Amino acid sequence: MEQINSKEYWDRRFENDWTKFNGDSQSKYFARLACELMPIWLIEEISLNKYEVCDLGCAEGDSLPILKKLFVNSHIIGEDFSEKAIKKAREKYNEFDFGVSNILEPDEEKKYSVVFSSNTVEHFKDTIGVLKKIFSRSSLYTIIMVPFREDKYISEEHEVIINTDSVPLEIDGNKLVFGKSIQCNSEYYVCEQLLLVYSKKEGDTHYLSDIVENVVSNGLRLERFNYEELAARFNNEKEKYEESLIRAKEECALLDEELQTLTSKNEELENKCIALGDYVNEYKDKYENLYQYSCCRDEELFNIKNSKSYIVFKKYFVKPMKHAYKIVSKVYRIFKFLFTLQLKLFLLELESPFIRVKKKIAQIVLKKKIFKQLNRDVQGKRVLILPPTLDWHMPLFQRPQQLALSYSKKGNMIVIYITKNIQYDCVAVADKVSDTLWIVNENLLDNLDLEGSKEKILSLSWTPNKFYCDKIKPDKLIYEYIDELEIFHMYGPEMEKDHQELLQKADTTVCTATKLFEQVKGKAKNPIISTNAGDYDFFAKTEQFEINELIKDKIKNYDCILGYYGAVAKWYDYELIKKVASMKKNWLWVIVGINYDGTLDKSGILDIENVLYIPPQPYKVLPSFLKAFDIATIPFVINEITLSTSPVKLFEYMASGKPIIASKMPECLKYKSVKTYSDADEFVMHAEELLKLKEDAEYWKILDQEARDNTWDTKTDEILESI
Repeated sequence: MEQINSKEYWDRRFENDWTKFNGDSQSKYFARLACELMPIWLIEEISLNKYEVCDLGCAEGDSLPILKKLFVNSHIIGEDFSEKAIKKAREKYNEFDFGVSNILEPDEEKKYSVVFSSNTVEHFKDTIGVLKKIFSRSSLYTIIMVPFREDKYISEEHEVIINTDSVPLEIDGNKLVFGKSIQCNSEYYVCEQLLLVYSKKEGDTHYLSDIVENVVSNGLRLERFNYEELAARFNNEKEKYEESLIRAKEECALLDEELQTLTSKNEELENKCIALGDYVNEYKDKYENLYQYSCCRDEELFNIKNSKSYIVFKKYFVKPMKHAYKIVSKVYRIFKFLFTLQLKLFLLELESPFIRVKKKIAQIVLKKKIFKQLNRDVQGKRVLILPPTLDWHMPLFQRPQQLALSYSKKGNMIVIYITKNIQYDCVAVADKVSDTLWIVNENLLDNLDLEGSKEKILSLSWTPNKFYCDKIKPDKLIYEYIDELEIFHMYGPEMEKDHQELLQKADTTVCTATKLFEQVKGKAKNPIISTNAGDYDFFAKTEQFEINELIKDKIKNYDCILGYYGAVAKWYDYELIKKVASMKKNWLWVIVGINYDGTLDKSGILDIENVLYIPPQPYKVLPSFLKAFDIATIPFVINEITLSTSPVKLFEYMASGKPIIASKMPECLKYKSVKTYSDADEFVMHAEELLKLKEDAEYWKILDQEARDNTWDTKTDEILESI
């Protein structure tokens, strides 16, 4: 009979039931967990120096792609003592190198800078001996991941239970420099996992806080668990009692108000009844007198109608006169209509030229009056001009409008936002948004006199507006490179040519993403990175809004609301939406935005029960949707366009105080408050973690600080300083 943990045992496992019992999924889970627990200083050192990393005991190699995402610049190798496991690993992941080796019989001449070994040590009785064997394979660092403080043997394959007294501080020159544990509670593992980092480097200085971070003693762990359980139960009961008390007080107050109202109405009705009784008695006598008088008059009238003289008068005079009156009335109405119609036509012919001239004069006077005021306002001021891109009044408030508002708040500056009145604007001459911000009709721009201004600054973000350089003749030129050129309207060779000219001509080129900056570095005269931003003051008030009526009733029966607003197009990850919706039937996707290119209709997500689509909404009501979101998302596929995307909504989400999950776009990886995913499993894992966050968690402070660091005011300060 084969022995547990023998080579024959594991060969059979990998051959027959490794995948059946979720061995591959568990390997991925432990690898992702290790990446999250690993200290930042170690990740940066390995990445910066491109250390070679070996996963010792890699099984079928499922952890290597995850380690590669963390250590992009490193060479990742996998080794395992089961030839069958290594064979499958090479078939599944042929982009990596794999080898057969036995932990208990190490090839000490073949060393790696970093050795990573996850959930292998517990399979051997001699813990210290096995650790020495593993340490012999590394030249710098050894990273160990093990089950920690298991309440009982979870698996017969686990030979030992590892506690704090099982972890050495130093073995053969390998010093423990970092330790961190976490309670898993996952379908793949339910107890704690412990990450240990040992270093061979001389002179390494680390502190007790590094080594024992989140590793709690057994007694304190049990005591804390009991305390937290009691505290949670107490808080729940307290909240229920307080809610009941508040409801009872509110109901009592309402009942008191109703009682006072009913008492007051009752007194009024009693007084009215008394007055009405007096009134009825008074008019009852009058009615009886009138009734008697009416009876006398009826009798007299009857006698008159039956007299001979009345009958003759009615037959020969009254009836002919009624017939003649009807004929005369019809003729009069016809003549009156014809006369009125002819008079109106005559007056219209007479007055139309006069009215047209009058209106034209009024328009000229209005135009002169408006431009006189505008030309007076720019005297001695810095004037920043934004040529037409988007209508000012379009429902989604985008970068051009936000920049205009922010620039207009700077001292001694006037902002002129030019519009073509394409769809949402209807600016006849110029509209004054504030004392320092004007929207001007493009066709009337020649009336603008900027000669008395202190400085003219032109800000271009669309190359077809390049002709404004000759029209305005600015003192300073800002060129905003905010997206890959191919997504712009009118993209072609001419746009590429104008783009290169503007890079050379602009006093500063503003790049909203690192990838865009790398493209123009060495070509542009003065390139800077200044990402998009959010209106912090507006979105920080999200909790003051009521949940929008369009979704209020539809979200009630779901445990979690995953939200998104913005354009829905080919870069939107429809497949992720389907997978998460299928995995979590009690979670609801709420997607608010424009069907940009028609791909939404073909995606199939509109037929999914727990996916709710809402057409585009005005900018001012977006917080009423955000309030309902438990988690705000940016589920974009990774392609050439999204690699250069700095989403405005990212910073609006931050300001609203909503936790964020996004795909691994470079511009999202810059922020600690943004959880990023590679697949649906990782998305769900992060979502579940965020839903468990407590109110006093450090995450919320980071989220708010990153929102405050990325406002439109900070971005416009950066841009103006660069010129």
